[in-house]
Amino acid sequence: MKDVIHYAKKFVQIPSLSGEEKELAFCVRDVLNEFGLDKVYIDELGDVIGFIKGKSLRPLVVLEGHMDHVSPGNLKLWNCQPYSAELIDGSIFGRGAVDMKASLAAMTFAAKEVASTEHEGTLLLCFVVHEETVEGTAIEHIIEKEIREAPDLVVLGEATNLDLGIGHRGRAVVDVELNGRTAHASMPELGLNALHAASKLISYIEEELNPNLPFHQKLGKATIATISLSVSPKVGPQIPDRSRILFDRRTILRETENEILRPIRDKVGELVGEKTVLDGAARILEEDIKCWTGRKLRAKDFFPSWLIKETGIVQKALKCLWTRGFRADTHVWKFSTDGVYTYGLKGIPTVGIGPGDEALAHQPNEHVRVKDVEKTVQAYVAIVESLIS
Repeated sequence: MKDVIHYAKKFVQIPSLSGEEKELAFCVRDVLNEFGLDKVYIDELGDVIGFIKGKSLRPLVVLEGHMDHVSPGNLKLWNCQPYSAELIDGSIFGRGAVDMKASLAAMTFAAKEVASTEHEGTLLLCFVVHEETVEGTAIEHIIEKEIREAPDLVVLGEATNLDLGIGHRGRAVVDVELNGRTAHASMPELGLNALHAASKLISYIEEELNPNLPFHQKLGKATIATISLSVSPKVGPQIPDRSRILFDRRTILRETENEILRPIRDKVGELVGEKTVLDGAARILEEDIKCWTGRKLRAKDFFPSWLIKETGIVQKALKCLWTRGFRADTHVWKFSTDGVYTYGLKGIPTVGIGPGDEALAHQPNEHVRVKDVEKTVQAYVAIVESLIS
């Protein structure tokens, strides 16, 4: 009989970059149908949705994970092929093993076990697209347009080393444009070098703004990091008159878009005032995302932080894990998840649990331990059954 490790490896062996999840979506759909779910389909974005119906709709529990992954990066840094799913020293190696195909496999097997028993409530599986690019967008579509019901609990499959995830900092992408004046590179004094201006702004961000951002006792420190710089024109000998910089800003609770943008806009204003540039602007990035189905989404890259209180549903989830032998504690992720929508925007009770170390996500030689994947199946079953049985 094929086990959860077989499917975890199979999922890793299927490349599924953001917007290219089609093959994996078909594979997951077929597995869920094989496992006897009551209804399985692929929506217009390319998400895979599966239902296990109980005697009533409520309680409604969602197991949620994303099918996409980031690029393997520099292949020379890998000890094996990124999509080989090699078993080495009791771990599955490959891009997406931790983030988060092992969890997808564990969720399918948990659903198979739940489907074989009678229960009162309903279990919904949501395997989404484009989480790596615009987290929360696909699960928002499912809840708002597909099921049109607010779940009683959402369980995310992001890596927690089998602890219970309860929140994380938010994420915003700040898009800055600086406009100078071009000139011959032999006469730079006649121009306003937009690359020089960008370097001044980046130095301010890294050396002055970042160290003084706020701190939260649970979520940690807000941060900002430069992630992209482009200039034009970039043919010589010519001074570039336009630069564009993207910053990744991690936020803590209750930080607003205006609060995030204000110090950056003030610095751009200084650059204009001292005639380093002619003008400039800072805004939250908005971008068009194309799904593998051909559907396009317009997304604004502002995703709120969230932190669910360690009472009620959190304590119930912890207790049911403890009774199954898990030594689980609460966990706050470093990265961002689809919880930005479910709890951050909608206040739907949300927790998370998954195998593996989140620090391995997006790294070369990403891997997850076989025994932890197997344990995760029972963790999902325990949490689901505690609510819908």
